[in-house]
Amino acid sequence: MRSSTLRGWRLAAISVGLGPAVAACAAPLACTAMGCESVVSVDIAALAPKARPLSAMATLCVQNTCQTQKVTFLTDAGDALLGQTLPADPKPVAGMQVPVTLKVVQGSTVLLDTRTTATLVQFAPNGTTCGPICYSASLVLSGDSLVPSPSATSSASQP
Repeated sequence: MRSSTLRGWRLAAISVGLGPAVAACAAPLACTAMGCESVVSVDIAALAPKARPLSAMATLCVQNTCQTQKVTFLTDAGDALLGQTLPADPKPVAGMQVPVTLKVVQGSTVLLDTRTTATLVQFAPNGTTCGPICYSASLVLSGDSLVPSPSATSSASQP
């Protein structure tokens, strides 16, 4: 009789211990609905003293996908942020290095013509279990070179 009583207690203890764990797995995961896209951004505000007060045409290429846009420099400290969405093929992943070229012209004068390689970091605004998961790199103009943005390197941690 004692043996069957102990077995019953063991079964009850295992059932009580597993109950909350199973319930937690079955509970729906609460996710936010924030979106994102994989992109390389470039801050060219440092170019403002060369270009001001006129506008310039900037061509940003990432993995051979290019976009040209007009940039107007209103002040020496003005924001001039360019962005290029990453192509879906090849699929971006954390740590992937992508070629970036930037050319800025004002009329027939080339203000900047530079290239670099950017390293992608993962960004999951809703957490990695909810998605979406995106990849980005943030560069800033320093002299005539594009370098990783200090804010991007300090905020590379994930929620």
